[in-house]
Parts: sequence; structure tokens; C-alpha cells
Amino acid sequence: MDAEPFSSGPPPVIAPMGVPDPRFGLPNALICSLEGVWGAGKTSTARIVEQRLTGHGYRTAVVHYGPRSGVIAAMGALLDDRPLRSRDGVGGYRVPHHACVDVLLRLCREADQHRLHYRPEAGRYDVLLLDHGVYGKLAYALAVLEEHSPPGVATAQLLKTLLAVVRPWFLHPHQRAIREFMPVMPQCG
Repeated sequence: MDAEPFSSGPPPVIAPMGVPDPRFGLPNALICSLEGVWGAGKTSTARIVEQRLTGHGYRTAVVHYGPRSGVIAAMGALLDDRPLRSRDGVGGYRVPHHACVDVLLRLCREADQHRLHYRPEAGRYDVLLLDHGVYGKLAYALAVLEEHSPPGVATAQLLKTLLAVVRPWFLHPHQRAIREFMPVMPQCG
């Protein structure tokens, strides 16, 4: 007989947001995410910050998307070449359930990046600068889920659910990074 898909036992212990799940290894680096729309200067800013922090003795790296292979590469091609959401006119999904499928696929792709690319890099550096806005991706997911959720579902509940989904693999940028590096950063200008 096949195993039950869901256990009625105790729920798994999940580390609070900002505390990496030990099942995936603990990164050493302070992780900073640069947010902004395309062309806002995230990569340029990351390079300036990298130079400044390296000059102050921190092993620092700017990290872009890592290599994709197998299922993740095929999924990425699907999301990029045949998106579920229309990219012209006012946009929108062809079928209502496509919204949740789109969010799930994008979060799977992001989980792969965090676990297989960013986490190993975080073990080699003091500071890891992600130059593509991880919070922007979460904001996109929340906006899509809210837009397509049943009436009466509160945004706060959607956010709580979204954070529970990403918590095990999400490399959360550290508040300590702001306190530790702010004395260095005013000199960047």
C-alpha cells in the first residue's frame, strides 16, 4: 500500500525567518539583496559596494543567477519563452489557476538558486550581494496570489503562507549587515 501523502504526526520544525534551516546548511556570509526595477542600477551599485567592502577587508562577491540545468532549465525556458501571464496589453492569465502555477514555478526556480548556487557562495565569502532583488520576487508572488485569491482571504494570511513556503530555503538578508556596513557605505558616494 502506498504511503499517505500527508502525515497526521507533528508538524516539522521550521526555523524562524532569518535563521537558515539547518537541513540545507548554514551560510557564513552576510547576505544583502539589492532591490529595484530593470535598469535601476542594482549591478552597478553592487559593484561599488563590493569594491568598498573589499577595500575594508571583507571577502565580498556580487552574485547573479547561477547556472540552470535539467528540470530547472526547462522550467526557466517555459517561464521565459511561454509565460502563463500575457505580456502585452493589460496582461492577465489565460486560465485562473495559471496564477498559482506561475507563482509556484517561479518559487521553485528561486529555491533552486538559493540552495544550489547562493548557499555555496555564502560559505566562501563574508558578504554576498544579490543584485536582482529577492524581495521583489516575493512581492510579485504576494501580489499575484492576492489578485487571484478567493474573496475574504486577508493579505496578511497570504503573506504568512508565502513566508512559510519559502522559509526552509530562503537565504534571508541579515539586519546585521546594515548595522555593520553603514559606517563604510557613506564613503561610496
